[in-house]
Amino acid sequence: MSTPCAEPALYGTGPGGEPVLYGLRCAACDRVSFPRQPYGCEACGSADGLPCELAATGTVRAAAEVHRHHDPRVPVPFTIVSVLLDDGPLIRGVHAGTARAGDRVRARLEPGGAVPDLLELRFATPASPAGPGGGA
Repeated sequence: MSTPCAEPALYGTGPGGEPVLYGLRCAACDRVSFPRQPYGCEACGSADGLPCELAATGTVRAAAEVHRHHDPRVPVPFTIVSVLLDDGPLIRGVHAGTARAGDRVRARLEPGGAVPDLLELRFATPASPAGPGGGA
């Protein structure tokens, strides 16, 4: 039996085993958003959205290292990154190491954070070490 994802409505495993994010593509204006939501397109307001899978790769736009967390089970420090996905939207996530603006990143699913029995999405640069990498 495979390990379940911590947020199965937001991400999962693609056909090749790589992480994918569950987004929405507007049928009217083609804008891609993440996460999926039922309220209509954030650009044009159309209610005609088509579920899509987004590659979990992109470029770091900003990064901040977190040294304190309200949940004592979450190891610190960890890095929060804003990632401009190759498929369009800008999202925030946890980086498995340290990151700077301009770094290329790819997501991976790994155990860690507050609930080690679940897989959490972590971004990593090619040189980032494997491991739990904290959590939020």
